[in-house]
Amino acid sequence: MATLSDNLSDLGTEVPLASVERELKNLFASDLAVTRASLINFAIYSEQPEDLADNTAIIREVTREHACRALLIAVTCQDHAPSVRAWITAHCNLNSNGGKSICSEQITMLMEGRSEHFVPNMVLSRLDSDLPLVFWWQGPLTENFEPSLYSRIDRLIIDSGAWADPLVQFDVLEKAYRSSITRLNVMDLAWTRVLPLRLALAACYDDPLALADFPRVNEVTISHCPTYSLEARMIAAWMAHQAGWKWLPLPNRGPSEFALESREGIHITLRFLTTDTAIPISSIRLCSPGTTTEASRDSDCPFIRSCITSDSQRTEHLTPANFNTPAELIIERLRRGCNNRLYFTLLQTVRQLLRA
Repeated sequence: MATLSDNLSDLGTEVPLASVERELKNLFASDLAVTRASLINFAIYSEQPEDLADNTAIIREVTREHACRALLIAVTCQDHAPSVRAWITAHCNLNSNGGKSICSEQITMLMEGRSEHFVPNMVLSRLDSDLPLVFWWQGPLTENFEPSLYSRIDRLIIDSGAWADPLVQFDVLEKAYRSSITRLNVMDLAWTRVLPLRLALAACYDDPLALADFPRVNEVTISHCPTYSLEARMIAAWMAHQAGWKWLPLPNRGPSEFALESREGIHITLRFLTTDTAIPISSIRLCSPGTTTEASRDSDCPFIRSCITSDSQRTEHLTPANFNTPAELIIERLRRGCNNRLYFTLLQTVRQLLRA
């Protein structure tokens, strides 16, 4: 098992905290074949210092597509006087013409101890001028997620699917979002994780047969890995919102079965089924008296298979499911904007489903 000392060897050159900027200039000045590039500040925050090496590998992948100043922050919250160790390195890629290397710099800070505004002061003092700050907060939103920090974040990346207590965390998140001092845009990797399946399902209804029969859908089944039950609730909330379905009370059936009503007054039964596959959501099936529409994915398959089946015909098509690793999710997330209004609207339904 890797130790913290093992991971420190991957972080580059250790430098005094006060000398970080000077040492970065020296790093690039020493090699005339490289060009420093930065379009954003990209920070990764973790309270698991043993993840430093893995997060450095993620930054290396992200900088291949998004030039940035990367800040890797590891925090251990012991009750003693605060201290900080710092490292610098660069991630370089050849430009499109095979010429000079285009390099993104990485500053790593290992912060130990506690002090008021310790994390915001250290992080914000290392930003690259006035470039936007994209901040990936790994794990639960702790006491270090304070207004003096999140009020400076332009895009906050979270993974609500990894939270042990998402209901409490969603309250913390929404309080920060509603704060009058913040310009926070929220990007949830749990929401991004199911994007290929959402796109595949929506594409099914480009088919005239599926579209014509959609108002008669009376049964929906979402099969998912137990680890990704929150993602399954998210996609159910999205489906109901897009279709204009109304949630109905459904007593005595447990947290895996729900009732809805369509705009046409059709009662719909929604079921969540857990499977032993490693795929977050292995299938979504919508059934009506005349048609079954299903989007599904097998383990280790890079495609989602969509099938529309009726008594008279069956059509199939494949769509890519091309991001699965943390680095791929982050890269995809950075390509896209934020729809905070939709996200927080769906969050109300997700909360209800989690409380059931």
